[in-house]
Amino acid sequence: DSLVDMREHDVPYLVRASIDLGLRAGCWYTMTPAPTGGVLPTDRDNLRKGNPKVLAFDIECTKAPLKFPDAEVDSIFMISYMVDGQGYLVLSRH
Repeated sequence: DSLVDMREHDVPYLVRASIDLGLRAGCWYTMTPAPTGGVLPTDRDNLRKGNPKVLAFDIECTKAPLKFPDAEVDSIFMISYMVDGQGYLVLSRH
């Protein structure tokens, strides 16, 4: 009867504030300065979704078993990267 709101104790403040304000990741918002300070999101009806790009890279090198590579002794034998699902091989020494 007297419980007004329930919150998780381990939710970071910025995450909780974003949830409370209805702000979602991956959207572009128009922000307007508030008269009392800070900013407020405006024009929520025209939210534009962000167009994320994904970049991943991989560098393979020789090394002793169960050891980290050592720049003094080990050499790079392959460098590759991937952008939005398309893979590219930069270097291959096989």
